[in-house]
Amino acid sequence: MKRIPFLVLIAALLFWPSFTSSQAAQHGVFLTWPIPAGDATHSVPASFNVYRATVSGGPYTLVTNVTTASYVDPITILTAGTTYFYVIRSVNSVGSEDGASNEVTAIIPNPPAPVIGAQGVVR
Repeated sequence: MKRIPFLVLIAALLFWPSFTSSQAAQHGVFLTWPIPAGDATHSVPASFNVYRATVSGGPYTLVTNVTTASYVDPITILTAGTTYFYVIRSVNSVGSEDGASNEVTAIIPNPPAPVIGAQGVVR
């Protein structure tokens, strides 16, 4: 298998619906990467392992295994105000992992403070 040459972070998906101060913002991270082509010495990957860390360089935790070249890290497990670091490893048909892609960063911003009300407004 060939090493995935690069990982592309398409976007941090941010959704700020109406919420109170006790509710967290909803968000997620969409990752996509190229599928390495097979050749005489490397097979096309059967799947990909997605890893996440909160420190650059890891340690990384296996998030999931996917058979497509994209993944959305669910909104329910990410924390506003946190920076996440991702790498992808291709997996062959017998389950052996290849080297990691380059690391990409996703910063999940804090939601804007809700507007409680305006005082002293002059018209």
